[in-house]
Amino acid sequence: MGYGTKWLISPVVDLTFICGGALWFLFGLHAVALAHCPVAFPLKVLENIANLGVLFIAEAHTLSTFFLVSDEVEEATQSSGLCQPLRASRISAVWSVPAMLFLSVLVVGSVCLQFVVVPAVLAKIYLLLVPQHFIAQSRGVFILYCLRCHCSLSGLRRWFLFFTTRLVMFYWMSVLLSHWSSPSQVFLFQKLPDWSLLPDVVPAALYLLSLASCLLLSVVMVADFAAGRGPASWPGSLQLISGLFLFLIPEPFLGELWLYAPAYFHGSQYLCLVYSRTRNTREFLSFVFWPLALALSVIVFAGFPLLIQGLGLAAGAASGAAVAVVFCLAQFVHIVADARIWKLRKPAVRAALS
Repeated sequence: MGYGTKWLISPVVDLTFICGGALWFLFGLHAVALAHCPVAFPLKVLENIANLGVLFIAEAHTLSTFFLVSDEVEEATQSSGLCQPLRASRISAVWSVPAMLFLSVLVVGSVCLQFVVVPAVLAKIYLLLVPQHFIAQSRGVFILYCLRCHCSLSGLRRWFLFFTTRLVMFYWMSVLLSHWSSPSQVFLFQKLPDWSLLPDVVPAALYLLSLASCLLLSVVMVADFAAGRGPASWPGSLQLISGLFLFLIPEPFLGELWLYAPAYFHGSQYLCLVYSRTRNTREFLSFVFWPLALALSVIVFAGFPLLIQGLGLAAGAASGAAVAVVFCLAQFVHIVADARIWKLRKPAVRAALS
């Protein structure tokens, strides 16, 4: 099957959970509720929706990565020409990989909690990785939509896409490494360390450059779409613009938007990608990976901190510190695994997503 279908799943699902429809709808409701009834029932409902999204989508998307590890092992065995019995043993052994990774999180997390400053440092490092992780996914999804429309990015357009996304990524990293803006100083129950290494002029300049570059990129996309040439995938363009705007939205709206972004944009997008990748090759897995990921997320993000404390492996550490360490370590594993699993230049990945 070739890349002849514009949608990854369907128009409704793609526009709602991949391109940012759910994110902007909830953010719009929040803005209206905040303007007209800031202490009323609607804001409580929206807050609960955000919390449910974290539990059922954001955390599940992290653990769903492990269901794709077998693809890597199977591809490796096929390319190495291993005999069928050995290949089967390798594929069956892959289920030990998540167990070893989870054990590593447990052991390393227990060691980290012996040092008071480590949980906050890990939380800060995770926040520095967020722009790279979110934007790289949006860029990859954009390229995937282009491929499905038989549009290949090459030359100047491809370079400019990478330049713009990297620019936005470096802008947000510079914000976290300066006093230019005032993002939350508390994350995962931890007071974040102050790593203000850059003068305020650096993020200010990068912000202006990022805005200008995103505007030019948008103009190029609209012109290409109107002329029917180049990367004329408007769903891909919508989600890419949404992914970049997460980091460029004016500060008064930043907190409200990020209530919903991890679950109803990044997480839901990822779960849709996993479903799209597995539905043609492993149909059963495509229907069960989400509930299985939910169960694993409860074990890892809730059970591991309790286990660490219950076994006395983090004597004196607050429960919030255990949650922070386990969360960050699991996210680091997820980010590293993603860097290998979702390379579109791999024929197996392209074929699975076609």
